[in-house]
Amino acid sequence: MDMGAVAVLAGITAFGGMLAVLAGAYGLHQARRVRETGVRVQALVK
Repeated sequence: MDMGAVAVLAGITAFGGMLAVLAGAYGLHQARRVRETGVRVQALVK
């Protein structure tokens, strides 16, 4: 693999990681908001 291909793959991986962090932070914010309203929520776990 040449350096250009490695750089492209690294960029795609970094971008995907940032999206995952943002999605996790948004989910945590939503969970806190639900908890603050006092609504009981049962999570489904596979």
